[in-house]
Amino acid sequence: MGFTIVAVAVGLVLGLISGGRPRYLADKRIAGWPLLVAGLALQASVNRLPDGLGLAALIASYAALLLFGLANLRLVGMPLVLVGLVLNTFTITLNGGMSVRRSAVLAARAAPADRLDHLHVVGKHHLARPSDKLTILSDVIPVRPLREVLSFGDIIMSVGVADVLANLLRPGRESPMEEESPTGRVAGRGQGDGGAPDDRASGEGSGRAAADEPRETEPEQSGAGKRRSGRRRPGEEPDAAREGERSR
Repeated sequence: MGFTIVAVAVGLVLGLISGGRPRYLADKRIAGWPLLVAGLALQASVNRLPDGLGLAALIASYAALLLFGLANLRLVGMPLVLVGLVLNTFTITLNGGMSVRRSAVLAARAAPADRLDHLHVVGKHHLARPSDKLTILSDVIPVRPLREVLSFGDIIMSVGVADVLANLLRPGRESPMEEESPTGRVAGRGQGDGGAPDDRASGEGSGRAAADEPRETEPEQSGAGKRRSGRRRPGEEPDAAREGERSR
């Protein structure tokens, strides 16, 4: 438990010193909050339940936490959390709880040597038994400053928790859909920093519109002029004949 608290504190500190702020948490979408609350509540109740019910509550807590992790797999660091949860769930289900290596308990100074054989381990833990399988995945890593013994799953999960918290505190990025939206690009060019329309953009647009209007009407006018100039009134001589008379 102490190592998990340290991981949470490290994640918060890393998030704050890298520019993160608690207010950015409101911008993040985290799914399945009830699963997280249920999983943590079940883990807290394991030590108060009889052995059979305690193991069932422990496995149910890990199931709820796994579902919460899957629902938020997109979060940075959550895949690491899931790996740690899977390793712990596997060894707990396989051995009927988390076995603890005796030598690791002594190395962590969690209990004196003369009391080790009579140590009563409650909750999800039990001292390693000859029948336990894959004990390399159980609690075999001593952490003397905290007087705890951890599993590889605990360490991987704690690193993931710190990574998740650090990234949740940081400002979120714009959605790629919004950055590539044609409407967004037009609005960005037509507006200044304050959100007001850009005068230069509007001036250029109106200038282009005004310049385009005469070009659209010129063919009709020139065609009509040609048609009018090509007509002759009755009795009117061609232009070439009138020019010849003037030269004479």
